Amino acid sequence: MLAAPSREFDCLLAQLARVPSGTATLRDAHLDYAAVALRVHPFVIDATRSYLDAVDGWQDLHREVDAIDPKVVRVAEGALLDGESGEARALLDAAGDHPRGLDHLCDDAPEEVAATFGVHPYVVFRARGVLERRALCRRGA
Repeated sequence: MLAAPSREFDCLLAQLARVPSGTATLRDAHLDYAAVALRVHPFVIDATRSYLDAVDGWQDLHREVDAIDPKVVRVAEGALLDGESGEARALLDAAGDHPRGLDHLCDDAPEEVAATFGVHPYVVFRARGVLERRALCRRGA
């Protein structure tokens, strides 16, 4: 079993079990894409890649992820990028001033919204999570 270097690593393991081809995304995808797909900060992706390279842990990671049942995995509240952060609140405020406002934030591609407001796509996911909890935005709608 891999020694988890942080709580974020534990959350990433849970996401790897939930996301199809999660370990391949972690290993091979562009840093920002992997962060958005796995719903963690890019720093977590970068640190995890460096850690796994240093300890030659990719095979151990595959075995560990394969052993996780994604149906029973629970992630601590706020561990993924759904928590209401200062960045998410600032994005919500900025969206309120935008001509398309919440429609743009909820409906358009995360990368497009991020470019519009000058934030990272993970901030878009956090803001959407806040709106979803407030029943103002539905994922997949």
